[in-house]
Amino acid sequence: MQPFVLEPLSDDFARALVRAVGRKIEARSLPALVERVSRKYLGEKQALAKPDELAARALFFLPRDVHKVVAPLAELSRSGALAARPLRVLDVGAGVGASSLGALLALSALGHSVAHVRCVDEDHEALALLRKVFDALRADALIELASSALSVGAGSADGANALGAPGNSEPWDVMLVSNVLTEVLRSEDARSEAPRDEAARAERVAQLVLSLVHGAPLAEDGALVLIEPAMHADARVLQRARTIIESSGAFVFAPCTHGGACPMLVRERDWCHDDVSVDLPPWLHEVARGAGLRYQGLTYSYLTVRRSAGRVKKHDAREGWVSARMVGAVRETKGKREVFLCAEEPGPTEAREPLRAMQLDRAIKGAAETVPKLGDCARGELVALDPALLPNEGEGRTVRLGVSDWER
Repeated sequence: MQPFVLEPLSDDFARALVRAVGRKIEARSLPALVERVSRKYLGEKQALAKPDELAARALFFLPRDVHKVVAPLAELSRSGALAARPLRVLDVGAGVGASSLGALLALSALGHSVAHVRCVDEDHEALALLRKVFDALRADALIELASSALSVGAGSADGANALGAPGNSEPWDVMLVSNVLTEVLRSEDARSEAPRDEAARAERVAQLVLSLVHGAPLAEDGALVLIEPAMHADARVLQRARTIIESSGAFVFAPCTHGGACPMLVRERDWCHDDVSVDLPPWLHEVARGAGLRYQGLTYSYLTVRRSAGRVKKHDAREGWVSARMVGAVRETKGKREVFLCAEEPGPTEAREPLRAMQLDRAIKGAAETVPKLGDCARGELVALDPALLPNEGEGRTVRLGVSDWER
């Protein structure tokens, strides 16, 4: 099952964003501003004027980051894990609105309606621009959300003011926390004499997630989508936090298809992240090149947390088959294709290295177009396997894929 993606934002969105920013940014200036904001995101100090920073965030980073919540929300929807009622959405650390906009576009495309969106952030100027962005998009009929259905206010992921903000007396169906907790940890570590190690950072992430799940609160059938960078250190912190979250009364719905030990933590070099095949819109290609950033594909790491039990699965898998996620890029070597898989396996639950799936070229030679081919797959895809393929304890870690014992 290929990840659900939206098309890059159209030129109509570009015009609305420029109007919302309300100031002219020279074409030659925007790449430099984007580069400096990118460096700031990585923790470097940058002396940026606030209007310049906000303009770069709205004109470049919003059209890029709007897609990060799409696949996680689609997994919830396809699995029947989103409520059928009009949804209440809380965006914590909303910034200029990338995640909220992504949620609106994705949920609409997936057939869900949204009753209310609440955006909280410590940055009042960012929230003011967020409202201008949504007003411009609404005026051009690019979103379906009444002005009265959007509220903004001060709040943060690590403070009680996010949880007691006006407008959230009812539980939230969807919570979005995008690129926030890494910033919280970085800020806390900067004030500490001894920065925390990976395990201690994971404890703190789990604490923050659980405070939102139980404090905001999240509806019993709701979901919190946590998005962080795809960098090795940040992604591994999320993978470690997963175990702590599950031991504290919440459930990690995705990306994991099972509740066993994380195979991507066995070797220090491994980490779990998504690489989605959605490019920046054409009107931002030159800006990305000028800023030294990629314009093709989108990477991030994520956890989807719920209060009710259940895990993501390939929604149209055959009865009794096992859902697995591809946790690496497909590699082509002589005569075969290979990729790592994460799946629930028989036997002990202690951590083991991820499975290596292999498909020989000769196994699909002359096969029909409908036959699943490993070479057509990508990182993050959900597939289904005949459980007979899974190795027993003591057997090798390679799964050989034929033409009828697995499906995309």
